[in-house]
Amino acid sequence: MKIITMQFEKKYDCKMITGHGILSDIKKYLIPLLSGKEAVLITNPLVKKLYGERLVHELSGQGFVVNMIEVPDGEKSKSLPVAEYIFDRLLELKINRSTTLITLGGGVIGDLGGFVAATFMRGIPLIHIPTTLLAQIDSSIGGKVAIDHFRAKNIIGSFYQPIAILADPEVLQSLPVEHLKNGIVEAIKIAIIGSASFFHWLDQNMNDILQKNREALNILVNKAIQLKRDIILQDPWEKKERHYLNLGHSIGHALETINCYDNLSHGEAVALGMLIETKIAHNREMCSEEFEEKIKQILSLLLSSLPFLNKQQLLNKYIQNIDYNQFWETLTLDKKNYRGRMTFILPEALGKVSLIDNIKQEEVQKSFEEFKKEKEWILC
Repeated sequence: MKIITMQFEKKYDCKMITGHGILSDIKKYLIPLLSGKEAVLITNPLVKKLYGERLVHELSGQGFVVNMIEVPDGEKSKSLPVAEYIFDRLLELKINRSTTLITLGGGVIGDLGGFVAATFMRGIPLIHIPTTLLAQIDSSIGGKVAIDHFRAKNIIGSFYQPIAILADPEVLQSLPVEHLKNGIVEAIKIAIIGSASFFHWLDQNMNDILQKNREALNILVNKAIQLKRDIILQDPWEKKERHYLNLGHSIGHALETINCYDNLSHGEAVALGMLIETKIAHNREMCSEEFEEKIKQILSLLLSSLPFLNKQQLLNKYIQNIDYNQFWETLTLDKKNYRGRMTFILPEALGKVSLIDNIKQEEVQKSFEEFKKEKEWILC
């Protein structure tokens, strides 16, 4: 069992507990974190059946009053109408500032529930229990909470630190492989940003990871958490270094947005984003052709294992007929942009990325067109 404590400006303590079997022993790990005898659990239908009902039963057996709020699965739940629905339920339940809000699910549940916790009564205690790889190693860590607008992803939100995060790699055994891949993409991203050795480990152990080997997943979760933690502690409010964690997300978020957060998963979007942004870096002579090929190869292990029709859809629907003017307009709403200057995170080498604030529409379009000509590497 490993316990990681994160301190933000001496007043924001977040305890992250990772290890197999955490959810099987809530008396030891969860109950001591609760601020009062009441809690609200936010989850989705599938996770409710897998873990939520049992969690409520066990907490109730220990004398806690726990109400569960169920919201639909999928990115479209990260919206003002769904947040308003949760606010209504909290008011009906007469929730107060000593009530702990627990999110149980993936990144959508964590982002949505975190947004609600940050804004309801100007803040109530928050605990994340992430049940996907993406949420365990990325979205639950660092206090970013947000909902989407139809014109921009994660544009309505705040920084709000949970009091704790409980990440149990054992729950990943029930995670569908396509959802596991979303998290693997984020692991590849953090490796490109911060650790050549982790990148090589991912490359060498990809088959074991996709087969849900417990030891491999445990190593992946703990290493990725440590790398993200180190970056966040340098820059908790995203003034400089934390921007690096957006590698692949400028293009990726724009792809998700113009497609109405439908069908294209976050992992697929970020993978495509890293490929396009790496190509921009190569065209700028910031990185070598050899480096670009490394990124292509490791991501091909994920994208090329999709069913053939899905691969065709991924390229034809989201890339082949892209409206560059619409896409650029969406990019202009990205949160990283500063004083009207388009800003991307571009990779230079394994373990080295840079924030570039003079990205031009022409070079983005050029990289997309070059990528479309090279798409055969995904279809092989």
